Amino acid sequence: MKLSLTGKIFLAFLLTTGLSLMLMLVSVRYFTFQGFQDYVHQRELDQLKGFAVGLGDWYQQNGSWNKLKGNLPLWDSFIRSGWLVGESSQTVTTSGYSNNKFPPAGPPFNRQGGPLPPPHHGLGPVPPHPPPIRPGFPPPPRQAPGQPGPSWDPMRLATRIAVFDMHKSLVTGRPRASFSAFSTLPILADGSQIGWLGLEPQRQLTRPQDQAFVRQQTIVIYLIGGSVLALTVIIAWLLSRHMLAPVRKLAKATRALRERRFETRIAAESSDELGQLARDFNSMASALQKYETRQQQWLSDISHELRTPLAVLQGEIEALQDGIRRPDEAALESLRAEAGRLSKMVDDVHELSLAEAGDQVLNLAELNPGRVMANTVERFRHRLEQAGIKVNLDLETEAGPIIMADQERLDRLFSNLLQNVLRHASRPGELKIWQEPKPTSVKLCIEDSGPGVPRGTLPKLFDRLYRVDSSRSRATGGSGLGLAICKTIVESHGGSIRALNGTSGGLLIEIEFPLQQAAA
Repeated sequence: MKLSLTGKIFLAFLLTTGLSLMLMLVSVRYFTFQGFQDYVHQRELDQLKGFAVGLGDWYQQNGSWNKLKGNLPLWDSFIRSGWLVGESSQTVTTSGYSNNKFPPAGPPFNRQGGPLPPPHHGLGPVPPHPPPIRPGFPPPPRQAPGQPGPSWDPMRLATRIAVFDMHKSLVTGRPRASFSAFSTLPILADGSQIGWLGLEPQRQLTRPQDQAFVRQQTIVIYLIGGSVLALTVIIAWLLSRHMLAPVRKLAKATRALRERRFETRIAAESSDELGQLARDFNSMASALQKYETRQQQWLSDISHELRTPLAVLQGEIEALQDGIRRPDEAALESLRAEAGRLSKMVDDVHELSLAEAGDQVLNLAELNPGRVMANTVERFRHRLEQAGIKVNLDLETEAGPIIMADQERLDRLFSNLLQNVLRHASRPGELKIWQEPKPTSVKLCIEDSGPGVPRGTLPKLFDRLYRVDSSRSRATGGSGLGLAICKTIVESHGGSIRALNGTSGGLLIEIEFPLQQAAA
């Protein structure tokens, strides 16, 4: 069975909370039962305080434990004499014996003067007998069948108490464990300890009241646990759905992007990681939308640019075929020029695609960019002078900074920039080229005398097929790929290029290359 992410998170919450709740319930039940057992045991010890005082008085009268040691009949008479019912030493005064004395060591008698039942000498519980009657108290009810222990020993203390001397040796009683297993009360005579009265803790509750209390607490604990578990199921389900709602939106939006619906956006409703994920998705979708728009514009522009020389070629060839033009030298030169423009554009597109795909191979070498620029200017100097553009150079051609670059690419970069000046600079005009050294880079600046470029179009000059004046003919505007190729060349060398309006009113191009250590 394949679970959804919502189901997995829900089960994780449920299992974690369920196991924690189960552990808590078991712990609470155990410590509640243990705590109540400790409480019952302490109550039993309080019950025996008067018995311990009476044993001390008996010891003071007899001077030793000799008469009691091993004398189970006498011990049984002590137990059934009513002292177990008292809860403190104060009940000793109401026990029915004068001067707080235990009965003498002779045959035991009840408080009405009649003899007690024969003592029980076995190890089992003491058989029932008529309960003693204390002055001022109504007679206790008879024991109902099935109740634990006789009515004179409802706590079943008789089989769990014993007397130990100062050497922790057994005096009397029916212990089932060693001295260390007993909870003890000191037995005092004339203010000095003469032994211990020990009580063996019971392993389970026997009184119906105690059992009913524990049962009731257990039911309450289970009810609380069940309620908490039900509440946990509801909260875990709602929380898992709430947490995964942004994920479901993201999955839906991703499918929309797969279908090329790049306008899809996700509302970032939180500031946590999921909200950041939504914002990152929106940024990615926006970038893809821009890329898609640029690709569509690129295909439209390149098809338009290719259509123009092809149309010219087709018209020239048809004119020759129809005899409108003669196949002379001028017609052939016109055809060659259009084919050259078409070939140049195809080469530019190919180079630009390689650069953007990162497939260009650079033959890096130690170069002085100022010297490469000066050599390129020398090749263009005649054309610049014919166009009436005066060249002013301020370059370090001998001891200038060294960069690692591809000389052929740098030459293509500077050639494109100079061709751009020839196409657009005013005539007569001036071209300034200078160099600015920096600690970690070198800057080359190229500024013509105008006309300038509107400020809003400056960032777009390096876009593919972009022209400031879209109505300008190809004869003056070129293919629109030159500056885009310049940007890819500069960035492939780790540099940067930007366009500004110069102080002379013309266009200023700034190129910056990082200085690198020469290869060993």
